[in-house]
Amino acid sequence: MKNAIRQLSAQKLPALTSLCIVALVLFQFAAMSGSSFNRGDGGLVNGLGYLSDSDGRSPEEAEEFFQTVKKARREKSRLNSEFLQMIDDIENDRTDIWDYFTDYVMLGDSRALDFCHYYFLSYTRVLAENGNTLDKINSHLDKLSSFQPTYVFLCYGLNDLANASTSTPEQYAQKTLDKVALIRARVPDATIVVSSILWCTQDVVDAHPRLRKLEAFNDVCKQICQDNHIAYADNDELCRQYMDTLWAPDGTHLSAAFYKYWAKNLILAALKDQVME
Repeated sequence: MKNAIRQLSAQKLPALTSLCIVALVLFQFAAMSGSSFNRGDGGLVNGLGYLSDSDGRSPEEAEEFFQTVKKARREKSRLNSEFLQMIDDIENDRTDIWDYFTDYVMLGDSRALDFCHYYFLSYTRVLAENGNTLDKINSHLDKLSSFQPTYVFLCYGLNDLANASTSTPEQYAQKTLDKVALIRARVPDATIVVSSILWCTQDVVDAHPRLRKLEAFNDVCKQICQDNHIAYADNDELCRQYMDTLWAPDGTHLSAAFYKYWAKNLILAALKDQVME
């Protein structure tokens, strides 16, 4: 079973993503034609007549176009069913979350780097270093281009709280948006997931007043991601639930046991972003 899941993640998910894009493009094009696809055969006939009259298509050409669109609708439904099944399997712990991390790149700071230190993910695909901020993304763009991953995970924020260029929630959110645009230019078919900033324990916050802005950073960044259709992994509930048990003694980094929960949130955000309305 595990091998089957790994094969689906490594081979099928990239293909599913491409097919979703094709289906979406077809529907957008169809919508622009001015016809209806939700009124049965009558809507199809009216649409054929409209296209034949308005843009010089023959009835045969118009019918071929609509058959293509109907096929895309069926494919969209199938893909959504598969994505929803994977989401359900992950949410109910019927699969090994690490099997989904095959075609990805993770960018981030020391907390992201610990995915490798704990031997969950590969150093090759986790481009992270201690102290990294969003500004570091620029230096990874060439590697992103060479990988052309299905998923890109952005796991930053803690160090940005003290960075002069991202010292307010609005500045941080806007820079996140700017960096996502740079990444999309290099890997246009990838699903980009922005991770919320993981919390620190209260004693660390008390010692570093700048950390009091963390929740405001998350709130503003989450909103700008939603407004711009960027997948966002909200980890606040995880932090609330596991702060007292799965944080490292320094109150900032995380124990190995936390990483499966964070990974689960990242993958779920990616899959949910791929389910089409």
